[in-house]
Order: sequence, then structure tokens, then C-alpha cells
Amino acid sequence: MDFFNTTFQLLITLLIFIITTYILYLNVKKDWQQNNPFIYMWGAVVAIYFLPTFFDILQQRMAFEYLGSTHSYNLETIMSALLYFLFFIFVYYIGGLIFEFALPLRKVDLQRIKSNDEKGVLFVVGLIGLTLFGVFILYRMFGGRVFSLGFVEARDTVPAYLTFLVQGLPKLYIGIILWLAVVNRKFLAILLSVLLTAIFFGVGGTRQNLVQILLCAFLYFVYFWDVRAYKKISIVALGILGGVLIFSISKLLRNSGSLDERLELLVAGFDVFEVLSGIGEFFVRGVYYDFIEKYSAVTEFGKMQYFLRTLLFWLPSSFSGGIKPDDFEYVMFWAFNGTLNATMHPTLPGSIFADSGPLFWCWSLLLAGVRHYVQFILSREGGIRLAVGYVAIAMSCIMIGRGALYAAILTTLFMSILLHLYAMVSELAAHRSKLEY
Repeated sequence: MDFFNTTFQLLITLLIFIITTYILYLNVKKDWQQNNPFIYMWGAVVAIYFLPTFFDILQQRMAFEYLGSTHSYNLETIMSALLYFLFFIFVYYIGGLIFEFALPLRKVDLQRIKSNDEKGVLFVVGLIGLTLFGVFILYRMFGGRVFSLGFVEARDTVPAYLTFLVQGLPKLYIGIILWLAVVNRKFLAILLSVLLTAIFFGVGGTRQNLVQILLCAFLYFVYFWDVRAYKKISIVALGILGGVLIFSISKLLRNSGSLDERLELLVAGFDVFEVLSGIGEFFVRGVYYDFIEKYSAVTEFGKMQYFLRTLLFWLPSSFSGGIKPDDFEYVMFWAFNGTLNATMHPTLPGSIFADSGPLFWCWSLLLAGVRHYVQFILSREGGIRLAVGYVAIAMSCIMIGRGALYAAILTTLFMSILLHLYAMVSELAAHRSKLEY
């Protein structure tokens, strides 16, 4: 009897997987046809959760080692997680159709990146100058010790404005590398890539900047490299699978304590077992499974703290008077690890499940609305603004797929609103110029 029950459960789980694959395909197809950067959210979800789930189903279990103990999850847990993901993406897809019916939009024309934009160049050069100024101030503050600051020490001791200048600001302009490559200024694209990589290796910081540089190369080869379709498909496949490995390697580099350690890692090579171990990209779905099993035992789960915090992104926590919830990512780390000294991003469905439980549809509609707003903004842009905006939002979408919802949605909305305001001011200036003429 147990054999038949297990076989029946396996067949039901495979059926759910097939249905989920179809709904996921519809979402990916829509984003691909419209050139929407939210397609990279799905790329991240497929790479770190959905594709590995298929092998979990075949094995009827998933297990990994973490801090000397084995975490193991059975087929019932895997099926429950998959079913929740199916409901989430189905409501997301329906929400997208409703937004498109209410406000139809044209596709994002990435070929418009090719247009010259000298004013945009000067603006971005100014932003690069601010980053270099931030590095200079860091060196004045810490001296040579700046090259040996660990990730945690830097997070706790470096002033917030310097962290923004050196780590946060580049996220907004790294896309100029794509524009430089598209308009045949490849030497400058390589030079800027080397400069930003050197800053990362020198003073450390977020791994997203390093990944974002590689994302520029990926976008160039997919959309602007004149080769046969099968080669582009190969690049996309390698980009999705290789991106997981790159994220894991960049995490090791980020967590290294000094410039010497980072260089030593590059020279000596990476320990494959170290890259594949722990709860990095290859096993983070296990945290989602863990939350499925312990949901009712964690009182902080299901209270929509993450969702409310995201809605109040515009309100600084220090001025919120307690209205804006604390960072839920620390709560998720505590729920899995038992401590509050780090954040956890347990894939897109994992973060949403822990935060909202049965109210997942709130996240589905919010993300569908943000996606539609991004489509509205980027479909009207061109030149450097389109390149910078597209790359920054695509990177944020990857982080949303990873489960880092708050900061990624904040960056997406900030960039979209910035481009929207720029377009409004430009239109107003052009209208006034015509009246004066």
C-alpha cells in the first residue's frame, strides 16, 4: 500500500510540475516578446529553484549539509512548495493580463540603445566621479586598512553615504558599459569594467556590481551580436546555469576578508566543494522547504511584514514612528539558523511564503503592477537612459528571483521613477521651447 501511495504522490507532483511549467512558459514568453527585464526574474527562479525541483521530485527527497547537520525534506514538502509556486505565478499572470487590458503598452525596443546621447554621457561620467571620490574618502578615513576590511566589518563601520557612493551608486550606471559596447566604444566599455572590478577587489562590497558587469556582456551578446539563433539560445542557457555558479563564486569573493584573500582565491582557484556547499544558490531552495514544514511554528510568519515594508519603501525607517516594519530578511535567517546576525533570501516563492502564506496573491498583483510600470517607462526610452535603466532593473529582477524583495523592488521603482521624472522634465522643456519659438 505504501508503494502505491508513494507512486500516486509522485505522479501528482509531476503533474503539478508540468502545469507549473506551462504557466511559467506563458510568463517567460510574454516578457521575451515585450523585452521586459522581468524575464531575468524568471531566469533566476528557474536556475535556483524550479529546475532543481525537478530532480528533487525524481529523487523524492532533497537534502544538504549545513553547519555540521543534515537537512532533509520529503516529497510531500516538495509538492507543497511547488503547488504554492503554481498558485503564485498563476495569479501573477492573470494580474498581468488585467494590467495590459487596462493600459496596453508597446514592447521595449532595445535597438534604441544605439542612439547617441552626449548629455547622458556627461551625467554618467559625473556619477562615476562620485564613486571615485567615495573611494578616495574611504582611503583617507582608513588608510591602507581599507584593503583588508572584511564584509561584515565594512558593513558596520563604513558611513552609509560612502557605502552608497562606492557600492550603491554603480548599480544605477553600470549599464553605460552596454551602451558603450553597442555604439562601438568597446575600449571604454572594457576600461570602465576593469575600473569597477578593481574597486570591488580593492575595497570589497556588493557582489551585484560584479554580476551586473557580466550582465552587460550577456545582454550585448544576446541582443546585439549578429549570429545564428541557436548560438544565442546556447548563450541564454549557459547564462542561466553559469549565472548560478558566478553568483556563488562572487559570494566567496565578497565574504573574503581582504584584497590579498580575494586575489589569492583567483590565483589558487576555487574549491568546488566550497562553492557548492552551504545554503548558497545551489541549495537555497532547501530553506523554502524548511519554511513549508515549520510555517505554523514561527509566529512571525504570515504577518505581511515584508509586504508592508515594501509598500512603505518611500518612508525612512527612522521617521516612520514604528509604522514601517523591521527588515523581515533577518527574521527569515533567524527562523532557519536561530540567529539574527544576517539576512536570508530563500528564493522568490520562499520569501513570499514566509511573509504572506495564503495571502500570496498580494505579492502576485504587486509584482505584476511593478512589471507593467517598468514596461511603461522603458518602452519610451532610448540611448544611455534605456541601457542604464534596463541593466539596473534586470539586475534587480535577478535579485527578486533570488528572494531579496525589498531592496530589489526599491531599486526597480527608484530607477523607473527617476527615468519617468527625467522624461517629464524633458517633455516640459521641449514644449516650453516650442512656445518661445
